[in-house]
Amino acid sequence: MIRPPMPKMLLALLLACGVGMAAGRSADATTIFSYNFDDFANGSIPPGLNLVGNATIIDDPGGGFFDQRLRLTFSAPGQAGSAWRDNLASVNKGFDTTFTFQTSFHGGGGADGFSFNVQSLGDSILTGEAGPGPGSLTVTFDTFQNAGDPSDNFVRIFSNGVDIAARDLNSDGIFLKDSNTHTARILYSPGDLDVIIDGISVLSNVNVDLATAGALVGGTSAYVGFGARTGGSTENHDIKTWNFVGVPEPSSWILGACASLGVLILRRRRALP
Repeated sequence: MIRPPMPKMLLALLLACGVGMAAGRSADATTIFSYNFDDFANGSIPPGLNLVGNATIIDDPGGGFFDQRLRLTFSAPGQAGSAWRDNLASVNKGFDTTFTFQTSFHGGGGADGFSFNVQSLGDSILTGEAGPGPGSLTVTFDTFQNAGDPSDNFVRIFSNGVDIAARDLNSDGIFLKDSNTHTARILYSPGDLDVIIDGISVLSNVNVDLATAGALVGGTSAYVGFGARTGGSTENHDIKTWNFVGVPEPSSWILGACASLGVLILRRRRALP
């Protein structure tokens, strides 16, 4: 039996739902950005990025004139530096971020590490490897063993300042202080966080929620960025590239169109012999 063609109104709703949902998930310029710090001259701050403390854009002394990177701290005692996206990113429905990093010139064994943070406290705060505490979700890449730490080579997740998960990276063959460039990917959806380093899943299905962490501004958005610190032991903390995609909430008209589409399709299917 040949079914009658789809009415124009139903087709219009189908297009509104499909195209609208795609736009709702990708059109917000504050949630999709990419930095290759090699594209920026020594000392120039990339647009949309706010540097705090010792953070700066530098030439790598051993990498040639065109090898720039975001340096959160130099290998010197008592340093602290942060870098934040200066626009709020839509993150409450999820995000996917990938960055390359390197630590080098490890004085006194190297310390202390750096963090990736999603937070509600603003784009001018200064934080280190443990993150800003309450009001944030933090993924720590730690290179110094304090009391209670598994080693001097581990990742840890803080939610609202509370330690909720950690993993010693030595068993994975990942060494944060080997002076090599590493790739980290962090994926979040409400109730679930995954951390992948150099293609190896090091933490998965961690139960965390940005709202519970106090990390959201207005219930939907947050500031995203990095922080690092040195103490008596030191190292350079460098971010070489950074890509970020946030998932904004679809607008109400899109949801309404999809709901109407579902009802019309259901009615149409029931009416057909």
